[in-house]
Amino acid sequence: DGDSFTALHSLGNRVLAFKQKKLYVINVSSTSDAGWYLEAEYEGVGCRTQESVCKTPLGVCWVNDDGVYIFDGSSQPVELSLLLDDKTFRTNAGSRPTIGYNSKYKQLAVCQDTSATDDFLIYDFQTKSWSVTQSMVNGMSNFIQTSDGLYFIEYASSGNNKAISLLSGDLGTNQIDLKTKDIDFDRPGKIKKVYKVYVTSRDAEAGTTLTMKYATDGSTSFGNTANATINNLQYEVNAFTIGADCESIALEFTSDGKIEINDITIEYREKYK
Repeated sequence: DGDSFTALHSLGNRVLAFKQKKLYVINVSSTSDAGWYLEAEYEGVGCRTQESVCKTPLGVCWVNDDGVYIFDGSSQPVELSLLLDDKTFRTNAGSRPTIGYNSKYKQLAVCQDTSATDDFLIYDFQTKSWSVTQSMVNGMSNFIQTSDGLYFIEYASSGNNKAISLLSGDLGTNQIDLKTKDIDFDRPGKIKKVYKVYVTSRDAEAGTTLTMKYATDGSTSFGNTANATINNLQYEVNAFTIGADCESIALEFTSDGKIEINDITIEYREKYK
């Protein structure tokens, strides 16, 4: 096919041979190489470099220009990035993406372009959700997996200076900006009355202000602000009143300090008129 091999990894009795646009799965269970055979090949799920692939306890994961994938050996590769906007993902794609697994929190960390300023995309296996954390500024190396998190070398803006950085996944101190997808409650086109949003959260008794805004029916303009002051070491439930009729709703949460959110519950009912 005129393409070159870019990475090799193993998974059980299989060898995963990556090209830029294709993945070959080779069964090597036989004790003789004469018994090895091509078990499957998958188009469009290749990778650019060896750093674009990492091994996790759940399977082999990799990143390319189109998404993030996992192969656990029981079925065909599964795309983990379906919850991310395709246009945004492709716009941020770079020439040398890298991926790493943070065993401390069972998370994948993805940098789409290690040669320039870029954000880290974080996938949490437990919640099956994506988030964006701090930016890498001047270029970086591949990730090195340790029990502390993911180490990498970050380059300086000039000269040959380099610094060893750690992406730990621990709680930070920065403000949060959390946006949900446009939620239609699996009933698109149906009018709903959204009454309240309940957020279970906590801080370190610091009096953090949690602000919620919302947008309805596909709008990207978040308004209608409601605030709650969080001042508790234990989780507490805070209610935000909405009282709006809509087909779908998206929520935005911001804080003025460190805060932990455990869950978000939306109270609504369908309308039949």
